[in-house]
Amino acid sequence: MNRVSPVSFVWGGNKNWANANKTTGAFSIASGLIGTTCGCIKACTDETSFLNKFFGFIQSIAYGFRNYFQYSLYSRKEDDDLGEDIHKRPFAAKFGEVACFIEKNVNPFALPIINLLGKRASESYNSISHLANALWWRGRLFLNRSNWEFPNKNLIYFLKDLFDSDIEEKDLAAKEIEKIIAPICGITGFFTTSVFNIIKASFKLVNRENKIINFLASVGTMTQHIDYLFRFSLTALINYQGGKSQSNNKLLASLGFTANTLNIALPLVEFFPSDNTFLGKFHRLYQELATGFTAAFFSTRRHFMGKEWLEKNVESVEEVVGKIVKAPEAVLV
Repeated sequence: MNRVSPVSFVWGGNKNWANANKTTGAFSIASGLIGTTCGCIKACTDETSFLNKFFGFIQSIAYGFRNYFQYSLYSRKEDDDLGEDIHKRPFAAKFGEVACFIEKNVNPFALPIINLLGKRASESYNSISHLANALWWRGRLFLNRSNWEFPNKNLIYFLKDLFDSDIEEKDLAAKEIEKIIAPICGITGFFTTSVFNIIKASFKLVNRENKIINFLASVGTMTQHIDYLFRFSLTALINYQGGKSQSNNKLLASLGFTANTLNIALPLVEFFPSDNTFLGKFHRLYQELATGFTAAFFSTRRHFMGKEWLEKNVESVEEVVGKIVKAPEAVLV
């Protein structure tokens, strides 16, 4: 079954799946954009101001809807995320099922309500409510990989091949690098997230701030985006350079590289203050942009996947129908 670049898929790919990704993906993009815009405005205002609270509330509603739409796609039985995990990665699937349930049935209502309880409750809940979500994606990086390839001299050769003029060589190099780094990125991210995100949430709840804990809690996000840099962003760029769906892959590469860069540097930004000083507002704005570009990339990717599948397969169906219609004439002649 045909699926769309920039990733090779082995699961799903039918008209219902494509329509859902195209339409729901567009809703996910729109709600995510609203959430990111509100988050950026909130980050630039005084934490005690009415505007801060107002835009924070709208943001919680928008992101609640964004994740509802996005995880409705991930949880489809024919999809290559949760649907495939249930058959191939049962351990990861457990986290996926919990994550999809929370994002679809709990957070669209809980996020706005808890936001009204204040900053401490809201930030603490965010760290805990998205925990299964984070562990799912990070667990997928190292589960069901029968042949782990830890960093070795081959990594240097593949890094060199990224600058090769041959598109196929560059594409192969990006995929091989991702295979090598995925297990260590996944294990590191899974461990730091499962331990330090819980500690961070507890500290937030009692109004305590610890920069080291914040740093360690964000390491999982950093390692995940190091993997995604090669798995998604570079692959989209290479496909764009190779002439495949150029406008789509150009946009995906731009969104992906921006999200990767922001999130890979996130642990260092955690050492900035988070109060109402200039650096504090910069810290909050940076976090909002890191989250926003990540959401935009994956929502846009899903929209393009559905759109391109439909475009390619409608052409195939029309060709087949044309042949069937013309067949009787050929027989009569």
